[in-house]
Amino acid sequence: MEQLNMDQMENLVGGSDYCDHAWLLLSGGGFQGDSELYLLLVRSYEANCSGHDQQL
Repeated sequence: MEQLNMDQMENLVGGSDYCDHAWLLLSGGGFQGDSELYLLLVRSYEANCSGHDQQL
């Protein structure tokens, strides 16, 4: 599967703060896509947002 850069990830979740938007999609159940895309989002969140404050 293709590795995404930060610009591509921000475009995927629709905003300039990738980690905030990705966390909302992962934790709030608002993700719309197949399981392969969901796993891609999980992996990219884990790889790029290790210090992210999840208290939104």
